[in-house]
Amino acid sequence: MDNMVKFSGDARVRYYNTDNDGTENDKGLGEYRVRLGATAKVNDKSSLYARITSGSQLFSAGNASATIENVYLNTKILSLDTRIGRQDYDLGQGMLAGSGSTAILNGVSVRNGGFMAFGGKEATSATTMDNAYGAQYAFAFAPITVSYLNDGDNNYYAASTSFDLIPGLKISGEYAKNDTLDANAFQHKPYLENQ
Repeated sequence: MDNMVKFSGDARVRYYNTDNDGTENDKGLGEYRVRLGATAKVNDKSSLYARITSGSQLFSAGNASATIENVYLNTKILSLDTRIGRQDYDLGQGMLAGSGSTAILNGVSVRNGGFMAFGGKEATSATTMDNAYGAQYAFAFAPITVSYLNDGDNNYYAASTSFDLIPGLKISGEYAKNDTLDANAFQHKPYLENQ
């Protein structure tokens, strides 16, 4: 079926321990997520993609379910790689959107080289959709990415970097600011890569 439909998927299992306030409610939690995607070729320039997911489910919950997470058309418009439909999007290293978050956009995104722009509606709760739009640029001459997101009434800005400090040791960091709430945050992640 390689010429018609390609299937892909991933599974994640993770455990974490909460210790927020020192009460007896603090405990270790285990959760899983399973996703299965299918890409169908429409023509040389276009394909359809759909993905179902279990979402992040607690092992102790016992109520497994599946939902349609993504359905979009991938196509070329002028020189832009374009997605139209329900899609997830990543900004920087995930502080604004992506990297395991629930950033799902019902809209359009375009990409060309290190540039990406998007606009549409994003679910902010089970019953509420807010306007969301933004852009991102990854510089070719340096390992720096700058991002902008307008989500509802909030304006976010971020800058991130990731590079090999020495072979096998990568360091990354991100700084984000919310102008509307006058708040900022940062994260850094030094980690060893498997050789």
